Amino acid sequence: MEKVLSGNQNVDDLGEKTAITSHDSYLHPIRKKESIESNSASYLNSESIPKPVSPTFVGIQHRLSDNWISYVNIDDYKDKAINYLEIGVLYGANILSVAKTYGLHNDSKMYCIDPWEDYDDYSEYKNSISSVYDSFIYNIENARVQHKIITKRGYSNVEIQKFQDNFFDIIYIDGNHEPEYVLEDAVLCFRKLKYNGVMIFNDYGWGGPDVTQRGIDAFLAGYRNRMYILGQQESQVFIKKKKKTISNPYFTHQPFLIEILKNTTGNILELGCGEGSTLVIREIIKNTTRKLVSLESDFLWFRKYAHLEDESHQLYHVNASNEDTIETGNIWVDFIKSMRLNDFEVVLIDSSPRISRKFCFDYLLNRVKIIIFHDFEYFPVNNIIGHVVSTEVYDGKVKITCDLDNVVKNYKLLYPPFHYFGSYIGPSTLVCSNTMDNNDFKSLIGNVERNASAYYD
Repeated sequence: MEKVLSGNQNVDDLGEKTAITSHDSYLHPIRKKESIESNSASYLNSESIPKPVSPTFVGIQHRLSDNWISYVNIDDYKDKAINYLEIGVLYGANILSVAKTYGLHNDSKMYCIDPWEDYDDYSEYKNSISSVYDSFIYNIENARVQHKIITKRGYSNVEIQKFQDNFFDIIYIDGNHEPEYVLEDAVLCFRKLKYNGVMIFNDYGWGGPDVTQRGIDAFLAGYRNRMYILGQQESQVFIKKKKKTISNPYFTHQPFLIEILKNTTGNILELGCGEGSTLVIREIIKNTTRKLVSLESDFLWFRKYAHLEDESHQLYHVNASNEDTIETGNIWVDFIKSMRLNDFEVVLIDSSPRISRKFCFDYLLNRVKIIIFHDFEYFPVNNIIGHVVSTEVYDGKVKITCDLDNVVKNYKLLYPPFHYFGSYIGPSTLVCSNTMDNNDFKSLIGNVERNASAYYD
């Protein structure tokens, strides 16, 4: 068990805010497989406590990871290095069991958070926490898994936020059992859980319906559209985080844009504001030192986003027509030159008209590290940039392979699955670089393609 010293939310507010009364369970359709002890003392003295994880294990242990098998397929983790987080560790029995099952891969990392200090809520541990921590250290060393386990001795509301988002494959929550702290742990942890990752709550129903159950129910109600409830077994609740799928077939550049920005740290130039990019980029650079500059020639579209301008995001209106003329292309390039907009690592090209994309591409190719070019296929199809080598047709939809060897040093044309195509062709996204090392570019594209697959059903 682990205490969190944060949160100003009144316990009495939880039921009203989530439309769950103190005696109504969000999990009532799921058959409960165990009666719940009404207090911690009866639970600690329960004869159902499993045998130790090893004959030399020191301390109390509760349920172990063998209770997860019905809902968390261990075969999915057999040959996989995972990142695991446990909130509330005590003597370490559960994290040891995970290290030798789901985290068996030698490169798995097992993070645990617990302050290991006395507090009044759990009097049964009063004046003994120091020895509990010493026993935990002994247990992980004795089990010879200390190279996998990273200990964060502190409060969960502080320590959880230090991890990057979408980092953990499995998260186990067994911290402070008061409902407001259970809810806080769940909300903070969910952001750190990978898409398709599993989160497990311990002691659902412990102490009656107004303690852990109330906090867990509040989370399940509030996040019901972002997860699947896998089930409940022996007072443990299992949920799975839904994939972040693409809702608009014309936003198919989003996964590639997001993953490239995750793999870079520099400033971003956006040519053409859009619902599929502007807000996404802002969210990614929030609370960082990165800057976003957006250029837009359609004045109504510019006004739609102008109110967003702040210290990290500048927006400019490019006074150019929407006609595909050389003059239009030159206006875009001259604007970029006049603003001295050269300090960028990533450029997204999604402007209108098409000639502005061609001119900006030519100008920026050797001036930035990475170019992301949305709706690219028009240009090789019409021999404007590169040329088409082959085509693939599925259900009337066309996917092209193009040759840009005489244009750019490193490039990859990325497509979504066919059923995400917004029209008969594409939209494809070109990612290219004239300044990156070939191996670095291949590594970047490998990461992008691997992670982008999670955004599609």
